[in-house]
Formats: sequence, structure tokens, C-alpha cells
Amino acid sequence: MSIKNLILSNFVNVYNKYASISGHVRACIFGLVLKKLGKKVTIMSGVVFTSPQKIEVGNNVLISSRTVFVGGGGIQIGNDIMFGPNCLFLSSTHKHDQIGIPMIDQGYAYGKIVVEDDVWIGANCIVMPHVTIHRGSIVGSNSVITKDVKPFAIVGGNPAKIIKMRK
Repeated sequence: MSIKNLILSNFVNVYNKYASISGHVRACIFGLVLKKLGKKVTIMSGVVFTSPQKIEVGNNVLISSRTVFVGGGGIQIGNDIMFGPNCLFLSSTHKHDQIGIPMIDQGYAYGKIVVEDDVWIGANCIVMPHVTIHRGSIVGSNSVITKDVKPFAIVGGNPAKIIKMRK
């Protein structure tokens, strides 16, 4: 192994060892502004919370890097949850009903998002307002969730559909 590869390998090992520690520190900081923050929460770099006072996070939660929570309509995250990187949770969207008024001036529509216990959400997913992802579900990477996900369902696609049940 070359010196360069040895140094790079050691750097990666050290980074991986301490990345989760900094994720716990990041969670403690976000805990000052979130509505609720449980125990054993890891928040990786680049995570964004808007309207954090309307966002609840349960216990034993891993939020991977660059995930965004738009919390205006409220977001409730249960226990034992894994979020892949680059996810987007939109509990508010722009209104667009009135043709004579520019959409930017019409305000917002709100809808709570609920993620129940023991859920795995893959990378690059989008979750729209008024959605509940029920207990034990798996959301495949690159999925767009526009409707509730049944308990223990494995879903995927745009819009997401049931691929199979875990039971």
C-alpha cells in the first residue's frame, strides 16, 4: 500500500469514527429549536429544518446528510427511523388556485407529515403534505410519496406504489 493510500485510508477511518459523534452534537444543537428531540438521535451534515418549532423527532433516529424538513404544516417523526441522504419533506406548498393572482402571492397550503415507528426511508425521497408513513414501512430510494403508506409496506416509484408487504 502506498503512503498516499495509507494516509487516505487512515483519514477515512478517523472520519467515519467521529462523524456519528458530530452527528450527535448536531442533534443536541437542533434540539434547542425543535419542538421535540428524543434520545439517541444522529443528524448528519447539511440537514435543514425550516419552522423547527413544528417538528418532533423521536428516539433512535438517523437523519442522513442534506435532508430537508419544511416544517410549516408540522412534521412528526417516530422512533427507530432511518433517513437516507438528500430527502425532502414538504409539509407546506405554494397555493395556486387563483388564476388572476401570481402563485408567489397566493400564500401557502399546509399539511402535517407523520412518520410512524420503525420506518426506513431511502435516499433522494420526497414526501408531500398530508402523508402518514405507517409503522414498519420501507420507502425505496428516489420515491415520491403523495399518499399514505400502509403499515409494513415496501413502496417505490413516482408516485410511490406498493411493491410488496413485509409480513
